[in-house]
Amino acid sequence: ISEEQANRYVQEATIFASLSYASLLILSLMTLALFFASRDAGFLSFFVFCLCGVLLLAVFNGHIYLFDPFGIFRFLGGSGLHAVSLLFEVVSLRILLRYTDIEQTRPTLVKAINNGCAILLLAIGLLLAWRERLDAFASIFMPLFWCLGCVVAFYVLGEAWRRRVPLAGAVFFSVLAIAVSILAWELASRGMIAANLWTTYGYQAGIVLCASMIAVGLISRISKYREQRD
Repeated sequence: ISEEQANRYVQEATIFASLSYASLLILSLMTLALFFASRDAGFLSFFVFCLCGVLLLAVFNGHIYLFDPFGIFRFLGGSGLHAVSLLFEVVSLRILLRYTDIEQTRPTLVKAINNGCAILLLAIGLLLAWRERLDAFASIFMPLFWCLGCVVAFYVLGEAWRRRVPLAGAVFFSVLAIAVSILAWELASRGMIAANLWTTYGYQAGIVLCASMIAVGLISRISKYREQRD
């Protein structure tokens, strides 16, 4: 491509990434304030989810290396990318459990998901301990972990949709958008489809959209607190 096209692509990517960071940080600060006001642990979980989302975007955009004076992520190499990706998946499943409030209706399912999250945390520990020796192995199984996570998320949100949890349908379709964009990213990285701005950064827009829908759904619970207080 020409130098002009390359410069335009870099400018568009910079704007895209900046909007993603700003959106997640604003949502995190807003829900942190709501946590101190309501003492609902769901808002604190959402705050952690947004921070992990910012970390994920910073790692995959490469910006984290600009703010890593000790070279920790550079030392971890590809295993650091996989570890952050798995950490985000764990935090995402946890916030979905909080948002859907499914513990009361499906305790067995919640226990299975928590056990799965514990296995993912163990995998993160192995990745950080063995680093480059697991890179090739992790590259093969990471798409599988993401697919399983998406299937679990769809099932949990489907249950919430049937129970008429506020905005469960919107969150369901935003997770679907993330899944489709990740699939496009994987295909583009393997040269199966053309790489462009949306195949490279589309999943980031999906994460911001999903976070926005979950935030609105959590905030809608404040009316329940008002009814209880009344």
